Amino acid sequence: MYDFKVCKNWFSIDTKRTVQPYNINDDIDFFIFVIDEFPDNYYIFSKQLLYEKGFIKSDTQAGKEGIFIPPPGYTGRSTGKWMLEYINRFDLME
Repeated sequence: MYDFKVCKNWFSIDTKRTVQPYNINDDIDFFIFVIDEFPDNYYIFSKQLLYEKGFIKSDTQAGKEGIFIPPPGYTGRSTGKWMLEYINRFDLME
């Protein structure tokens, strides 16, 4: 599994770090992840899908700061196997 961040991260003037999950109201349509070891495999998730899976924040949902993505061909017991269906799904962006 590979760990990616799905949060906004910034530093204030006094260098305090602030981290916040992406919000359902953010102006983003898709998240695209690439694992360096598998450069021809793009994991393409809509913001709505990640919201439905609990990764995106809303008024009623906390969201998450990170997401674990399995490598292509993963056959383990992880609940993240659903992500394999979204490899190179460029048609979702049409």
